[in-house]
Amino acid sequence: MESFRFYAEKGWSKDAPLAQWSSPNGPLGKAKFYALLLVDKLIALQDPLVAMTGLPGPVIGFSIMLVGVAASTAALLGCAVWLGPTKRRAPVARGRGGQRDAAATVQTANAAPAADARPHAE
Repeated sequence: MESFRFYAEKGWSKDAPLAQWSSPNGPLGKAKFYALLLVDKLIALQDPLVAMTGLPGPVIGFSIMLVGVAASTAALLGCAVWLGPTKRRAPVARGRGGQRDAAATVQTANAAPAADARPHAE
């Protein structure tokens, strides 16, 4: 809002460049451009689909919207899983017959206290 007020009062000048996030060439401006370009292409896709399938325009438009929302949700969930925290546990040392080694059990018991006081059955 302040940049708009500055422009209204003093006009455009080369001395006051836009911040990177406000600039049309910044990452947010480019993301907006590509999002609007994608929406434009999807709207242009509606008429050929109506002619090809014979379905009413609102049905095709709703279908395109539904696929777009599902794809966006899947992409966001994929990013959340990819960038989210990982819960990796240290491997448990096992002896012969698949049983835990007594030394490994003592080390892990002394290393960190249990999160809860309930006894664990093995």
